[in-house]
Amino acid sequence: MFQPKPKYPFSFQPEEGYYVRNLRKLVNYIDCNYQKEISGQFAADMIGLSAPESCRFFRKQTGMTFVSYKNKVRMEQAALMLTKTNLTCEQTGWDCGFISYHYFKKVFEKYYGMSPAKYRVAGLAPKMAEAELSLSGAAISFNNRFFYFM
Repeated sequence: MFQPKPKYPFSFQPEEGYYVRNLRKLVNYIDCNYQKEISGQFAADMIGLSAPESCRFFRKQTGMTFVSYKNKVRMEQAALMLTKTNLTCEQTGWDCGFISYHYFKKVFEKYYGMSPAKYRVAGLAPKMAEAELSLSGAAISFNNRFFYFM
């Protein structure tokens, strides 16, 4: 018997907490809207906690900070765009949600070890890193990203 594929690659369990469900919605939002400005306050409002509490909760649940996750998604998209389009490096940074090319270049160099221009010339495949976390709890895979929820 055919069953429709669920919208998310994980199920919302009734025993899951309110904040975890909202965190999953936030992760989905970031994955789909990486090109927009997504502030820490927006993330906090979406989760339902204060800004400092949401930062601690995000890190505890995912093993990375909100900003590092947002930049990770943006870097993966930027790498893909650099190898698949003819957009300038600056335009690629803007299209990935960075308002400053210098910040985009700094984050890109930190993530890939080379500038966006060198990456394009090298023709490397995008680095779609999967989180390797050693936390206790249930693991989920979301858009080829793994998260461990306690």
